[in-house]
Amino acid sequence: MQDSYVGDIGDLAKLGLLRALSAYKKQLGVAWYLYPHEEGPDGQHIEYIAQPQYWRAIDPGLFDGLLDIINQWQNYAAERAVMDPPYLGLLPGGVFAGEPLCYHPRHHDEPDRATWRQGWFERVTQQLQGCDIVFADPDNGLCPNDTFNDNGGDDGWKRLPFREALALSENRTAVVYHHNSHFVGGVRGEIDHWMEQLPGCNHAFRCRRYGNRTFFVLNADDATIATLEVFVEQWREAEQRAGLRHDRLSELIV
Repeated sequence: MQDSYVGDIGDLAKLGLLRALSAYKKQLGVAWYLYPHEEGPDGQHIEYIAQPQYWRAIDPGLFDGLLDIINQWQNYAAERAVMDPPYLGLLPGGVFAGEPLCYHPRHHDEPDRATWRQGWFERVTQQLQGCDIVFADPDNGLCPNDTFNDNGGDDGWKRLPFREALALSENRTAVVYHHNSHFVGGVRGEIDHWMEQLPGCNHAFRCRRYGNRTFFVLNADDATIATLEVFVEQWREAEQRAGLRHDRLSELIV
């Protein structure tokens, strides 16, 4: 996650999904995996706010909240920021681990990069230890343990190593974000690969707006699965109202 993504249509999908899944008095925890801002076009897909007839029905309260944030950004030059109260307030009652993934030691006795990164994750897990459902939002998504370098450059920290996904999902429901890559076998092959690797992952929401985002759902009980099915159907109905062809709609993968 980056601050510049706040209010993007990906947020409508992501926050809508989390609001739905945590609606039954479950304690939601969010590991933002907050990465420093990068210049670029990402986070600019906000056309949906001018199309309430298509998108607002998914979650009117969420739509209106994101609309207000975007209006403040566009009309009053307000900064978009993940840890701002208006944004966090869209997930009421949530617990948020928002320490940035930013290693810049100032003194010679500070921990090395790998030690700092490991300590960062320990702080995240401590903050979220009492949560019933956890969401992990790495900038680029999952990666195998053997390709994740704790001691590498900051850019490598955009990914979530498999071992951290397992730790965050232990004995509770977890939702893990993944930005689909150029996987041999295509997007569906990549989704199937990670569903096979992630224990307890029998459902995934593939959101196809401006690229392929996948939300893997782990250790879901029957009520969570039923809620997930309803949300995905609502999202597909919004896409249909917006004029997307049937073969371009998002989907629930089981």
